Amino acid sequence: RGRKGEGRRGVPSSRGRNRPNRQQLLAKAARSRTGLVLTTYEHLRRFKADFLSIHWGLAILDEGHKIRNPDSEITFIAKLLRTTRRYILTGSPVQNRLSELWSVFDFIFPGRLGTLPVFQSQCALPIQLGGYVGASAAAVAAAYRC
Repeated sequence: RGRKGEGRRGVPSSRGRNRPNRQQLLAKAARSRTGLVLTTYEHLRRFKADFLSIHWGLAILDEGHKIRNPDSEITFIAKLLRTTRRYILTGSPVQNRLSELWSVFDFIFPGRLGTLPVFQSQCALPIQLGGYVGASAAAVAAAYRC
């Protein structure tokens, strides 16, 4: 009970219905050394202009696997966030394809793994080919180099 009350004390709140109020709260949080904004992926998508207009010190994405599709709108918006540091919390960064792993890493370390086509050709494809039953020794070695 005590921690819950402490967390709420002095933290302004907005339900997102009033745009000027939302913009003021976001700007106030951005200027504050201890400003904190908790939002949903849906609000990030709906009010992207408000969120993208601010330089954030830190972005933490809970349920970060929601940006593992590199072609989704929310992934694109999240990657446009101007931040100093980025973190992702997820229990399942990869479900089916290595492109999902690339997408998550590209949010955390933009450009570090190259573009998606480069990553696909230089890493994902060799790993896939080297993982097949009966793959040649050269294909397995190439997969391990990635």
